[in-house]
Amino acid sequence: MNRRLRRLTLMPLLTGAGCFAQVTESPTAVAPGEWMVEADLMSLAFHRDAAADGTLKQTTATVGAVFVTSGIVPRLDLQLGTEFYHRDKLSGPGTREEVSGRGDTYLRMKWNISGDESEGPAFALLPWVKFPTAASGVGNDQTDYGMIVPFGAPLPGESAFNAMVEVARVGDGAGGHETTLFLGAVAVMPLAERWQWYAEATAGFVSGSGSDSTATLGGGLRWEATASLVLDLAVAAGLTSSSPDLNPVLRLEWGF
Repeated sequence: MNRRLRRLTLMPLLTGAGCFAQVTESPTAVAPGEWMVEADLMSLAFHRDAAADGTLKQTTATVGAVFVTSGIVPRLDLQLGTEFYHRDKLSGPGTREEVSGRGDTYLRMKWNISGDESEGPAFALLPWVKFPTAASGVGNDQTDYGMIVPFGAPLPGESAFNAMVEVARVGDGAGGHETTLFLGAVAVMPLAERWQWYAEATAGFVSGSGSDSTATLGGGLRWEATASLVLDLAVAAGLTSSSPDLNPVLRLEWGF
C-alpha cells in the first residue's frame, strides 16, 4: 500500500470541535456543560502515481470519522475521536490490494490560553495522542503524538481567519518514529443567510524526506441548518506528487 498517501489521508481526522473548516483548527474550546459532535459522513481521497509499467491508482474512503468533545472547565475541553470505517484500495498493472476496517483512536485536549477569536487574536494549545486500535493493515500499529497551536482572529465584514502549526511524532511502520510538521490556514466569509464559504490551504513536511512534502488548496460551503446543526461540504486539490489529487469531504457538526 502507498504509505505516503496513507499518512496524508489521516490528516483530516486530526480536526476536532471548534473548527470552522475541514482541517485548520480554531483556538476556541467547547464551554463547560456543552457537547460537540463532528462526523465526516463521507471522505474520499483519489491519487494516481505514474510508473514505468503503468499508472497506480489509490482510493481511500472513510465513513464515520467522529470526534466527540465536552467542555471541562472554562477554556478547556476534552476530545475523543475514531474512524468507524476506513478503506484503502490500490490498483494498477499486475497490482491489486485492499485493506479495510476500523481506524485508530485519538485523545486530545484543547486549552485556550489567550484571547477570544470573535473579538481579537486568540491562541490555544492542543496536545493529542493516537492509540493503535485500527484493524490490521489500516493503521501503522504504533502510538503517535503531537502538539497543535491554533490561532484565530476576526476579519472585516463578519469574516474570520484561523491558522495552525502542528509538530508530531508519527510511526514509520517499522517500529520507529518520524517528526512531521503540518501547517494550515483558512479564511471564512459570509455568503448568505445561514451560509458561509471558506478557502483553505495546508502544507505538510516529514523530517529527512523531502519527497513526502504535501500541499493542498481547496474550499467549502457551510450551511447552518439550525442554530446547533451545520453541514460542511469541501473539496481540496493536491499541489504536490505526494498529496491526494482530490479530496471531497461531507461533514456534520452538532452541538448540544
